[in-house]
Amino acid sequence: MGRAERLQPVLHLADKHLKDAADQLDAVRKHIQLEEKKLADLEQYMLDYTENFNQNPARTAQDLVRQRSFLQQISQARNQQQQVIGKYRQILQQKQKIWQKAYLKQQAICQLIERLKKDELLALSKKEEKRLDEWSAQAHNRRL
Repeated sequence: MGRAERLQPVLHLADKHLKDAADQLDAVRKHIQLEEKKLADLEQYMLDYTENFNQNPARTAQDLVRQRSFLQQISQARNQQQQVIGKYRQILQQKQKIWQKAYLKQQAICQLIERLKKDELLALSKKEEKRLDEWSAQAHNRRL
């Protein structure tokens, strides 16, 4: 068994780490999309609420105070949602670095295996060439 073959389990492990890192990266991206959708829904609700409130001409001072209080609560929820998205984006950057590191490691192992295969083929070719040269020399000596 050549060195290239002996490295196959290492390559398999690197492939697994790369896939795991890609899966984690994908999961965080999907989570960010979900959180961004929540934020967009919250902002749309805020706009709709304001629009509906403004269409109602019969308002009391108490209605205006309640509207302002409610809009502040929605604004706070929006700010919290933006913070959640920011935290997930930081996690995304970490996962991207992990994936990139796993990718580079997997690529380095692939390149090493390919180089070892080339070296093994070259050594085998030289060995075969030497054997053929010896056989040719022996055949030539027998004819003499």
